[in-house]
Amino acid sequence: MLRRRDRTQARWMPARLLVDNIRSLLRGWLFQMTTRKANADYELSSYIVLSESIIQVSRWDGDEEINRRRFHNMHTACTLMDGVWLEPNQIFSLRRFYKDTPGELGFQEGPVIINGKVTFANGGGVCAAASLIFDAALKANLSILEKHNHSADMWGESRFIHLGGDATYAYGRKDLKLRNSHEGDIIVRADFDYNTLTLTCRLYSPIPLAGTVRIDNEILQELLPAQEDGHKYRNGSIVWTRRYLCSASGRERLTYSKKEIYQPFRLRE
Repeated sequence: MLRRRDRTQARWMPARLLVDNIRSLLRGWLFQMTTRKANADYELSSYIVLSESIIQVSRWDGDEEINRRRFHNMHTACTLMDGVWLEPNQIFSLRRFYKDTPGELGFQEGPVIINGKVTFANGGGVCAAASLIFDAALKANLSILEKHNHSADMWGESRFIHLGGDATYAYGRKDLKLRNSHEGDIIVRADFDYNTLTLTCRLYSPIPLAGTVRIDNEILQELLPAQEDGHKYRNGSIVWTRRYLCSASGRERLTYSKKEIYQPFRLRE
């Protein structure tokens, strides 16, 4: 039986998807989205690596069943986006591959953050894979059309990626959309290694980047809990991420800029 929150989301989901499609249509994105994938044995010997992202995750203390489901979902998420083939100007939308993270695609229930609190839902753990491909796209100077950070800094100093580098996914509400603004085709290779708990993503193309990429992450402000309620919190942050493309002549051009808010996070006691 669906919980009340799940029933409410299911009732509003068609409207949310329609709004997302209309927004994409008005911005000229809808018919540029692709689900094309290369075969697992596609020959990449003539391609170069545009960028690489490696994320090391850790176990949750005390519950190996939760860990098993998290890692299963990370592996499933990497498998679904492995082989994605983007021609120039085509758009990658995570929604087209993860959908509503249903069991039919292999996802299981795992931990997610909703409104700054940890709860459990189908597909918990896929945000590690979303962050993985976002980080690779950022380093490859691809256009970031839509990206959302987590509402709170759940992991603190043991976080799997720096603040501003994480990307969350919620079907019908928060998507990750990337445009191939590179001159050549791009093929995504993504994998999760159960032995080392490592997610790896590489973006391949026959054409190298027209310059080098520099990324700055700056914490603009620390956010304190709104009130003293006797509980322990991890402070929040306002983070500014900027990306620059540096040409061979040394001239830099800003190609991405986003300020994001992480609310204070209540710690488990």
